[in-house]
Amino acid sequence: MMYMSGKTAKITLLLSLTAFAASVYSLAAAAAYAPALPPRRLPAVMSDTDMPAPSSVTSPSDVSAPTFRTKLLRLYRGRVAVFEEDGETPVRLLPTDVEQLPSDAVERLRSGIYAYTAEQYRNYLEDFS
Repeated sequence: MMYMSGKTAKITLLLSLTAFAASVYSLAAAAAYAPALPPRRLPAVMSDTDMPAPSSVTSPSDVSAPTFRTKLLRLYRGRVAVFEEDGETPVRLLPTDVEQLPSDAVERLRSGIYAYTAEQYRNYLEDFS
């Protein structure tokens, strides 16, 4: 470790304090000359008469992106099947040989695996195809 002499330490401290004072002064000067922002008005509370007409309000069906329906993957007659939510008839059968799957994956498929998003669904299809 390098030690400073008393004179060097005093000069270093003086330079540090000078730099600090200059930065405080420049911040204070900037604040003094900065334009003051006008006070913000709080929004008024809307009454029933101020509400937009129902025709101008977009409903979820107006949105162009299709909604994803929850999928359920589970075993069906020895194969991996995809069901829409809790449907009884599969909407898709995967050509997966269940005998080749790990035992923990087969157990999860016996109890059912839900895909709540399209991305989850794609990942499960990749895993089990």
